[in-house]
Amino acid sequence: MALASALLDSQSNILQTLAETILDVTQCDSSGLSLLTKDDGGKRFYWPAIAGMWSPHVGGGTPRDFGPCGDVLDRNRTLLFQHFERRYPYLLPVIPAAEECLLVPFYVGGKAVGTIWAIMHSDRRKFDAEDERLMSTLGQFASLAYQTVESIQDLKLQITARERAEAAVRELANGLEVKIRRLVDANIIGIVIFTLEGQIIEANEAFLRIVGYDRADLVAGRLRWTELTPPEWCDRDARTVAELKMMCGAGSRTAGSSIRSVPGFRAGMPCSGSEPLVRKQPPKLPSPPASERSRAFQPLCWGESEAVFLIVINVS
Repeated sequence: MALASALLDSQSNILQTLAETILDVTQCDSSGLSLLTKDDGGKRFYWPAIAGMWSPHVGGGTPRDFGPCGDVLDRNRTLLFQHFERRYPYLLPVIPAAEECLLVPFYVGGKAVGTIWAIMHSDRRKFDAEDERLMSTLGQFASLAYQTVESIQDLKLQITARERAEAAVRELANGLEVKIRRLVDANIIGIVIFTLEGQIIEANEAFLRIVGYDRADLVAGRLRWTELTPPEWCDRDARTVAELKMMCGAGSRTAGSSIRSVPGFRAGMPCSGSEPLVRKQPPKLPSPPASERSRAFQPLCWGESEAVFLIVINVS
């Protein structure tokens, strides 16, 4: 039951639970798992979980090519050792000494990836065939536990990568926002924010100067780009707006995409991560007459040196 609960609980240390289960069912003195390392191509075994008297040695391990776990994987079978420090002298300092050690390999996808083991530090009992049967069964749980841990680690890596990417996007967006705000405040070119329905909701002083309105007109809601557009552009504008509304309705938010459907309109990267960004480049019409522009409805004319950069935000 403890193993089954650990498999379902992503917050538990399932490998440690397995080690403690081995300790309990075999009535041994120490138990644990040995897993092949990955960073060096599997040249060593490390002990990620130990229960019992050897628990202070968690994190240790043995070489792949000269050690009890390596012999188990090479022979691809369960092995029972007595005083394995006599064969592997580097284990002599590891105390208490092992009277007997029962090791069982376990597999993932048909490939051996580690062992589980049980150790007796005295002769109070000897491992028998029933212990081997129990350990073989627990080896199957070890395989599930290993795959669970690997899945959790992969998920953590994906989450970390996504968080880093989102942080980078936020940093880029913040920097872009600062640059746009500087451009707006500099009043070098006219900049306006409006809805696809025609309402102008924000504009800088340069744009207001170009079209001959003031901020009071803007605040009062008297500025509409549909009324500032020359008649010969109206049909093309209407078609483009319809296409943009279809894009927004379909949830199109492909960053970096760009479409040019009719002259004068260009849709590009989403603004603030969600709203479509539209730039409208006015035609090069003759310069306006010297007299003051009339506020009556009429096609507006821009001089060659007065480009207007429009940002459209869809607020519907």
